[in-house]
Amino acid sequence: QAIGAVIDIRQNSGGSIQNIFNILKAFPNNGQLLYTTQIKSGKEHHEFGAPMPVYAPDNGNHTPYPYPVVVLTDRGCYSASSFFALCCQSYNNITVIGDTTGGGLGLPNGGGLPNGWKYRISVTRTLSPDGLNYENGVPPDEVVLLAPESESQGIDNVIERACQIIFTKHNSNTIGTDNTER
Repeated sequence: QAIGAVIDIRQNSGGSIQNIFNILKAFPNNGQLLYTTQIKSGKEHHEFGAPMPVYAPDNGNHTPYPYPVVVLTDRGCYSASSFFALCCQSYNNITVIGDTTGGGLGLPNGGGLPNGWKYRISVTRTLSPDGLNYENGVPPDEVVLLAPESESQGIDNVIERACQIIFTKHNSNTIGTDNTER
């Protein structure tokens, strides 16, 4: 028996960034850096303002969820779901598996042209805690692709792998045979 959670954000096109911080309040906060953001400051490709670090949100009155969590991602994850995947990688009890997200970590701004075309451009850039730019997609901690042979049998091998991770991590965090959590 193992205690843990699977959060499946595959094919999630995004949403409110505030929801990310609301969800992250449920997990242990060690003051960890989640990402750094910079606002575009000039017309040149490389012109950005000062880095602004973003840290794990305070848990407030929430009791942090101490058990293993696995987040499932794929190329259909954009915008806020890519941010969520990036943030989750800063938590010790969360593992991100699946495929690289679709990206979209920059805050969009856009408009329309007289011919009816619409455009959107990023006015910020987001860097991982180690300084990498994942605008085109956040790689998972472990690549696990949906296998057609499993899918044809009605099995989601990505969820199966998530369950294995939870079981392994849960059991590695127990002391002796009484299943007392560390």
